[in-house]
Parts: sequence; C-alpha cells; structure tokens
Amino acid sequence: MPEKLVIRVINPQSTDQKEPKKEPKKPKMVVVYHWRRIFAALFVLIALLFGLFWGGLHVFKKPSDNTPPAYAKQAAKPLDTLPIPIEGASGSKAKPAPQNAAETSVIASVSILSSKIKRAQLTSGIKEGEPVDHIAQIIPMTDKGLIKVYFFMETADLNGSVLFHDWYWKDKRIAHVRMPIKHDLDTAASSKFIDRIMLGPWEVRIVDESNRVLAKADFEVR
Repeated sequence: MPEKLVIRVINPQSTDQKEPKKEPKKPKMVVVYHWRRIFAALFVLIALLFGLFWGGLHVFKKPSDNTPPAYAKQAAKPLDTLPIPIEGASGSKAKPAPQNAAETSVIASVSILSSKIKRAQLTSGIKEGEPVDHIAQIIPMTDKGLIKVYFFMETADLNGSVLFHDWYWKDKRIAHVRMPIKHDLDTAASSKFIDRIMLGPWEVRIVDESNRVLAKADFEVR
C-alpha cells in the first residue's frame, strides 16, 4: 500500500501564526540644569550666612570694662590727638558779662598731693600738647548752654602704670576716665562737656589703681 504524503499549507493571513512582539523602548533620562536658579539660590544663601556671621560679631562682642558712666562722653587720649575745641578754647568763647569780675578772675584751685604729678591744670583747651590757659574758679555758662573743660597733667616715673581722672559734680562721680602712662615723663588730659543741667560745684581728681588721690582741682559753673 502506497504511503500517504501530507502537505500542510500555512495561510499567512491566519491568526494562528503570530508575529513576535517588539518590546517598547525605555525612555531616556535627560538632566537639565537651571544655572540661573542655582546661582540665585547660592547668592541668597551666601548673603544669609554673611548676615548671620556679621550679626553674631555684634551680639557677642565683649563690651569694654572701662566704659564710662552715662554722663561721661570722653576717653583718655594722647595730647597730640586731642581736638582743639571750638567752644572753650582761649579767645573762641563768647562769655556773658560776669556779675562779679573779682570772682571770675580767680584761677581755679589745684592741689598736687604726690611727687609723681609734676603739673596739674584746669584749662579751656589743649594746643600742641599744652594747656592754652587757666580757667577761673567760677565759670559763667555760655549763651549756647555748653562749655568744655580739660584737666591736664604731667607725670614722672609712672611708666607702665594706669591713672584715672574722676569727675565729680555735686560730690557725685559721673566720669571715670582711664589714663594709661606710657613714658617716664608723660602728659595727658581728659575733658568734660558741661551743659545748663550740670551747673554747680565740680571737682576733678587724679587717682591711681589703689584709689589714692595724687592731685585734685575744683571749680564752679554758674
């Protein structure tokens, strides 16, 4: 018996034959840098850090231990840096006519109590490191209602020590000025503005670190 030959024909349109599926392509990651925004953010951050640093310096800055009382607005200065006052210098102050010429012609009293103080003088100004004049025992207040008084001193053999000028108004200390001595023979001065509120008796003392009085002077403002 002859063998049968079987031929199978596959129809290309048939749904039984499926084409292999293609896998979808994965999306690519694209990184875009917005440099303007980055630089702007960095600038703001740096500005904030700088502000915090600068503010911290002011907040934590240690105050000076030698800050004078509220009334005092002076600091110890070498004589060659002291300004010559417009009000108070010799010949620059227009004073009202004194009620008693004899009183205003008396020089202010100065007492030197230590050999370490060579000179002590109340004056209305400093020029080229020296006092310009002697103030009177009684000083009339000016029309502007403000005067400035200097207390000058010359020291000897006190190099490296510290003295103080204490200003008293009506027996109340209102200024404590630190005066470091840097030479064997040295000069220095402190000053005080006096207005109409502070009329009356004044006293200035030179004291050492042990509060020993080395010199003193007194005057009165009317």
